[in-house]
Amino acid sequence: MAKKDDFKLSAKLKAIEVIVKELQKLDEGDRPDVISFALKQVGLTPPTNLNSPQSDSNIAGGSQSTGLDMSMADFVKNKSPKNEYQRVAVIAYYREYKQSKKEFKNAEMSQANTQEARQPKISNITDVVTKARDRYKFLTKGTGKATHQLSTHGADIVNVLPDQESVKKLVAGAKSRKPRKKKKEKK
Repeated sequence: MAKKDDFKLSAKLKAIEVIVKELQKLDEGDRPDVISFALKQVGLTPPTNLNSPQSDSNIAGGSQSTGLDMSMADFVKNKSPKNEYQRVAVIAYYREYKQSKKEFKNAEMSQANTQEARQPKISNITDVVTKARDRYKFLTKGTGKATHQLSTHGADIVNVLPDQESVKKLVAGAKSRKPRKKKKEKK
């Protein structure tokens, strides 16, 4: 049953991600018309005023808003990442969705971490970013040389934070590596 719920949550988050990315490409004035039309196409009644603030309580099954209307420092504090890997994902999420900076280099992440997010300095940013990418799959390689970007899995993680139980479920569901076979001992 839990896997079915995780699948539904993941599907919701992916749909939200696609919708938000496409809406960000449009002028602000055109967004309400597109949203109204899309809602009508799926048989839903659009709100009377799409320009007014809407509740995000149903997004991702949680009671928190996306939080992108606050500063990076407040966003990171609100998400309360448990470790440096989650913190890197949270900062990458904020940079992508609020600042429209999809890719970053290690030095940019370090600067964003200390100056914009006002978090303690990450002593070995290269190691943390590499592990966030290779071990936890929160990041992927960017298109530029030595660049990284937030993965869809990383975005899912940030969306469920600060709920660490949901994070554990998503991380467990994303593990793709099979355990190594034990070598037979020679007699």
